[in-house]
Formats: sequence, C-alpha cells, structure tokens
Amino acid sequence: MRQASAFEVRHPWLLHNALLLAALLIYCIDREDVVWRFIKASPHARLLEHVSFGTAAVFLALGIWLNARAAFREFKSRQNLRMGGLLYAVGIGTLFPLSGFLLFVFGEFVRIDRYESASARRAELAAAKSERRKPMELGPSPVSRLQWKSVLVHQAAAFCAFLSMAVFSITLADRQAEYLFSITGLVSVLTHFFASSKAMPRDE
Repeated sequence: MRQASAFEVRHPWLLHNALLLAALLIYCIDREDVVWRFIKASPHARLLEHVSFGTAAVFLALGIWLNARAAFREFKSRQNLRMGGLLYAVGIGTLFPLSGFLLFVFGEFVRIDRYESASARRAELAAAKSERRKPMELGPSPVSRLQWKSVLVHQAAAFCAFLSMAVFSITLADRQAEYLFSITGLVSVLTHFFASSKAMPRDE
C-alpha cells in the first residue's frame, strides 16, 4: 500500500472526521443501523442490542488503550496502531448503516496504514541523520511527560466516545446518544485546536 501524501500526513484529524461525516450522512438515505439490520428479526432483539453496543464500547476501550500505548516509543508498532484504529472504527461504525459502517472501517484502515507507513519512513530518515550523536540519559525524560500530555489531549474525544457508547449500550435511548455524541464531537474539535496551538506531534 502506498504511503500517505503530504496532505494526509498534515491533516489526519480532518480526514478522519471527513470519513466520519460521510458515514453519518448515509443516514439520509438509510435510517437502519448495521446492528439493527442483523438483529431485528430476533425475538431477543433488545437484549442483542445491549450486547452489541456493549461490545462496541469494549472495542472503543481497546482501541484507546492500543493507541495510547503506541504513543510511547517502546511500544510503537504499526500493528498496534492499525489494530487500535480498526477496533475504534468498528466500535463507532456500529452506529451507522451497513454501507456507512463499511465505508468508515475500510477508510480508516487505509488512512491509518498509509499515515503510519509515511511516519515510519520519516522516523527512519530522522534516525539515520542523528545516528552520529549519542543521546544523553539524565534521569526521567521530559519527553515522557510531553507524551502523556499529548496522549491525554488526543484521546480525550475517543474517551468521550467510549463513555457515550457505554451509556447508550445501557439505555438504548437514541436522543440521549445524539446529545452525548454531539458533546464528543465538540470535545474533538476543541482538543484538536488546543493541540494545534500547542504544536503537539500527533493530530489523531
């Protein structure tokens, strides 16, 4: 798979949310979410809804955990990042119609894979340039504190999405879910601009 373009590298948040919006707009032509499509004929449809969206919340939590671990160099791997992104996309995708689910999950997988391929290439080039210099280890690294701050900021919206999905899996109240995920969207926008103003490294 080809590496990401310069635009993709600079604007991952924008592309992520463009996919999210495209999947959401499919509701204009199809009001049946992917979960209901497959369970509506079951005599235990309500129970299966609780289980399905509860599982989606678990997927979101696992995606957040994998992405947070991958923010630290010692745990960084394309496999973790791809799996974290895929789990997160599947969790969110359960709210969309089938075509929106497929668009969002496949689109996110391709976007993340291309982005991380480009990031890995840039890291290799940077490492080659600094190979002659020996790093100095002087106690706890301030970079680790920066990484934690970056993780907390960039995962804030994802954590809100997890909480929203967890609540929705219990109540199954559509209007409540609309309010909760609207708040999640607002958090995403605010943290994105906060991170941009602080020039943090990741834009996810």
